[in-house]
Amino acid sequence: AQLALLLRRNDASLFAAAAITDFADGYIARKWNLVSMTGKFLDPLADKLIVMASLVMLAEMGRLPAWIAVIIIAREIAITGLRALASAEGIIIAAGAGGKLKTAFQLVGLIGLIIHYEYVTDWWIASDSINYHEVGLYLLMVSVVLSLWSGWGYFWGFLKGIEERASQEHQDAPTPS
Repeated sequence: AQLALLLRRNDASLFAAAAITDFADGYIARKWNLVSMTGKFLDPLADKLIVMASLVMLAEMGRLPAWIAVIIIAREIAITGLRALASAEGIIIAAGAGGKLKTAFQLVGLIGLIIHYEYVTDWWIASDSINYHEVGLYLLMVSVVLSLWSGWGYFWGFLKGIEERASQEHQDAPTPS
């Protein structure tokens, strides 16, 4: 039992370290203006891969209902495709605050689901038990709502971009004499 606890904590620590270093990498790149085209492509891809792999693993282990994994993965694929289509059309859809908040809830929720069990936490003056599975599942459900909300924002931004481009093309068209 102690070995299983140690392995879960190591898995959660490794996942948390990946999430923290990903955040730090993006922050540093933006702050010091080290943003590159390669980074713009690879950073979101790495984010999506770690989240998707974790969702599939947790669903397979029975720690996560498959429908949650399907919604999150489908949203990620749809938005990635939409952003690629928008880019090909010359439309830039910037990442919004909702997407960043969604990612934060996903990452912390996944850490809770990786830890999985209820543990007693000693706060020196008192102790309390935390059911990491329940907390993780709750946070992931919040992330599903945020995923759908921010996904709608991307689609809306795409539609507005198409409409603005069509309006601009209409204004730039030569008028018949």
